[in-house]
Amino acid sequence: MILRIYRNKRTDFLPEADKGMYRVRVTMSSKYGMLLPIVDNVPGKRDVRILPGNDKQAFLKTLGELLAAQKRREESWLVISEPDPTAEGYDAATLNQ
Repeated sequence: MILRIYRNKRTDFLPEADKGMYRVRVTMSSKYGMLLPIVDNVPGKRDVRILPGNDKQAFLKTLGELLAAQKRREESWLVISEPDPTAEGYDAATLNQ
């Protein structure tokens, strides 16, 4: 499973991470007492968790997809890249809000 995150101010929840691919697993967080995705091999960081944030519905959907992939023994990856200005729905005026 591939999760794609485009680097901009609205989705910059991993400022420590350079553009690239990072393995994602779901494990029990002792700090938060719940299953949460964890991003592996972020340079200079350890145990980088993806938290629900403001859009809990989107988070739960993503968490469910990650858990299903993990149950199928598939690896999951987070891809951080620059936005594609040729992509449908790209709006340069609102990109960095």
